[in-house]
Amino acid sequence: MRVLVLASVLIMQWACATPAPAEARSGGSDFGTLNVCLAENAAPDGDPRACIGAITARCGDDMGEAGASSTGGMVSCTSREHSAWVGILQESASTLRARESAAQVAALDRALAIGEQWTEARCSYDALFYEGGSLARVLAAQCVRDTTAQRAIDLYQRLRDYDQ
Repeated sequence: MRVLVLASVLIMQWACATPAPAEARSGGSDFGTLNVCLAENAAPDGDPRACIGAITARCGDDMGEAGASSTGGMVSCTSREHSAWVGILQESASTLRARESAAQVAALDRALAIGEQWTEARCSYDALFYEGGSLARVLAAQCVRDTTAQRAIDLYQRLRDYDQ
């Protein structure tokens, strides 16, 4: 039961996360770091999914061994990166809504809504692997980050297809 409550809290955090406009424009922010990573990995032989986990790893390094190896530290770093992916997702979706037809926008909105449902179901299930244990929180946070990042990358790549 604790795991389901935790997963619900993480999902709510994900659904409500919105980057501040100044943060989104800042090249030194996590949002900016992901944008740079995505651009560097967008080449034909690149893989933008290599960017998933980059901020979490850097955050863990910054915290030192004690912070990065604690459950709270791992969840905090993963949630920090998740917020940046939400910014990428929202920015890409907004740009696509301005470019695409009404039918495409409706399909995008359906896909995003179903994606949120999938994230909630999948991450609740993943967290149950460590049911009752503290690692359930880490697994739930990583799952929410990763599924959000996958959707953000999909939309980012769609925008790149328009620009080519």
